Amino acid sequence: MKTILIGWELGANRGHAVKLGAIAARLRARGCGIVFAVQRPDALRAVRAEAERSVILQAPVWPGLLNTGGFRPLPGHVSYGDLVADMGMRDSGVVEYMIRAWDSLLALEKPAAIVAEFAPALLMAARGRVRTVATGTGFTVPPSTLDHFPLLDERFRKPGYGEDTLLKIVNRAAERTGRAGYDRLPQIATADTSMPAVFRELDPYAEVRAESPIAPFLGSPPAPRDPSGEEIFVYLGEVTPPDSPLIGAIGALARQGHRVCAYLPLLDPEKQAELTAAGAQLSPEPVPFADIARRSRIAVTNGGLGLASSALASGLPLAVLPTDLEKILNGRALERAGTGRSIAIKDAGRPKTADEIAGAIADAAGDAALARRAAELAPEFRKRLERNPADAVAETVMELAQSGK
Repeated sequence: MKTILIGWELGANRGHAVKLGAIAARLRARGCGIVFAVQRPDALRAVRAEAERSVILQAPVWPGLLNTGGFRPLPGHVSYGDLVADMGMRDSGVVEYMIRAWDSLLALEKPAAIVAEFAPALLMAARGRVRTVATGTGFTVPPSTLDHFPLLDERFRKPGYGEDTLLKIVNRAAERTGRAGYDRLPQIATADTSMPAVFRELDPYAEVRAESPIAPFLGSPPAPRDPSGEEIFVYLGEVTPPDSPLIGAIGALARQGHRVCAYLPLLDPEKQAELTAAGAQLSPEPVPFADIARRSRIAVTNGGLGLASSALASGLPLAVLPTDLEKILNGRALERAGTGRSIAIKDAGRPKTADEIAGAIADAAGDAALARRAAELAPEFRKRLERNPADAVAETVMELAQSGK
């Protein structure tokens, strides 16, 4: 039985675990043993059936993910290089020991092949030693063929960290761990096969990517939105603090008489009680997308790819309250498509109030043109979901595992 290691380093929502669980199920059906090496083992409860049949290991952790890691990020990332630099790649010692930690795990488990999901250090460790498939969103699987990582935010003219400097840092770590160096920084994303799972309209590298993306990981194609739905559905990630105006906006919408249903993982009980008293309905568990599409006129999200992709395929308009660069890009893409609104949470540097955010959401919810355009485009997006991406990844992994190093 071949062992396949599935590694995940960066990214913070449950969609990562759901994606990895789907891939694991397809690989197990092909006779493989599965080792999960992930940044948050507890996230695998979202795929409990697969996790309980697998080996589960803690992946090496980038210090930028830790509150005590000592890495103060820039005010905003404008390139993939900036993101990984803030996670720790601006220190050659961090890169070196992330690679060494992965080397130890790979020596322990001896996988025949690797699935790397937003796992740059794993790709560096495995390069030339174990066959790899890189998958994830368009944002997390940048093309390795580029001369440099492009700026993804047009408001900035240069990256926060110079790529020449980062390249020297990475190459020092490569030398210390007995590896060949890189000629260009984007080569750190090199895999035997790259399989970004994204609609082209949501891929920030669409114009420069050579490989064709596979479909996003949505399980089964979502049903079309029911046009009679009246709810405003809200899903905000675990990183949303309880005193955020985004949380206050939910209460403001409910007090204005809107029907609001929300899934807010890890929200403290006091805030839950406050929102419930305002009239919002809070779900203790993730809400199936079929229910969201049936009951809602709009969904409010931070802009994660999973919900954005499901919304495009079902014809559900989105209001995006982005909290990082990837989600800013997704919000802008939905605006270009005419199926969503990107709502800034700051105005000229001033944080918006809960009432201001609620007003913008209510305005988007009442926009008939937004709903009409979303419904028009949905059939084409659903058509692109005919092949399950987990099957595509699993078939590629098996081919690599059988071919050897």
